[in-house]
Amino acid sequence: MKRAFGQVAVAFLACAAAMTAWLPANANGSPAPSAPTAAALVAEMAQRTHGLNSYTARVHFDTDVHAFVDLHPALDASYYFKRPDKVELVFDSLPALGRQFQHLYASQGTPETWPQTYDIAYATPAEDGKSFFLQLVPKKQGNVDRIAVTVDRQTLTVVATQWRYRSGGVITMSQQSRRVGDFVLPQTQTADFSLPSYKAHVVSTYSDYRLNAVIPDSIFTDGG
Repeated sequence: MKRAFGQVAVAFLACAAAMTAWLPANANGSPAPSAPTAAALVAEMAQRTHGLNSYTARVHFDTDVHAFVDLHPALDASYYFKRPDKVELVFDSLPALGRQFQHLYASQGTPETWPQTYDIAYATPAEDGKSFFLQLVPKKQGNVDRIAVTVDRQTLTVVATQWRYRSGGVITMSQQSRRVGDFVLPQTQTADFSLPSYKAHVVSTYSDYRLNAVIPDSIFTDGG
């Protein structure tokens, strides 16, 4: 079974990388003068994956769900990515919880496509010496109110993401990455879901990467 979603940021797996002491920033959220503009930062993030046109991976999810009953399913899936932001998550079996994950994947995109989808600015404060803090506001009104993204200053990879929904729900995710070939890609993600219908804690682990794999457009739900 398969179902589309936009991309990894994989936006789930637990969140908020430990943000230590925040260094002073301008009142308007601007970074220190030596830092790039928000637009330049996002462009440089996109450039870091230049030459990576596609990849596949296996993903294992350990979940702890609290709703009207407590559930602890372990899920496995194949993950497909094709530039600029095509993503498909194909679960070996797909309970209702898996569909929630697929929806989340569809909600972020990649740095390459963020400028078309979001109004992007630095948060306040904009940095802490180790990380940059961005705020993404959807250009078109929908379920997501805003997204907070923490970017590692050295690797320019996303280390934490928080989605705030108009319903009051919040999803926070932290990510650890590793080098795969010439690129830095997700290794583990930890996410906490606090939504009106349920709460969940999810840890995902990525393995068996295949870079620049040939992926037919038929893999993706929208057909390309």
